[in-house]
Amino acid sequence: MDKKRSTQELIVEFAKNSDIDLVALESLTSGVTSRIESFGIEKFNSLPYAQRITVLNEAIESYFSWAEKYHSDLENNIDGAFDKLLNEVYELVKKDKH
Repeated sequence: MDKKRSTQELIVEFAKNSDIDLVALESLTSGVTSRIESFGIEKFNSLPYAQRITVLNEAIESYFSWAEKYHSDLENNIDGAFDKLLNEVYELVKKDKH
């Protein structure tokens, strides 16, 4: 009997087969999923297939728009975004050393 694979297993397999960074793909998946959840899963599932594809594409575009803005904020240190990220990285490194 075939075991139904989890979403995580499918993501890992896709990342390996596509030579895509797993963490980046997980971030994209999480971001898109949260946007679909905000839209409403029942509402999403009740749409005709073509409309679900449209909503999914809009969720992907929204994720990438956010990612571009975040990247820009980091580059320009808007509201100390780069400094905050740098401090988080330092804290993680300190925890790993102990």
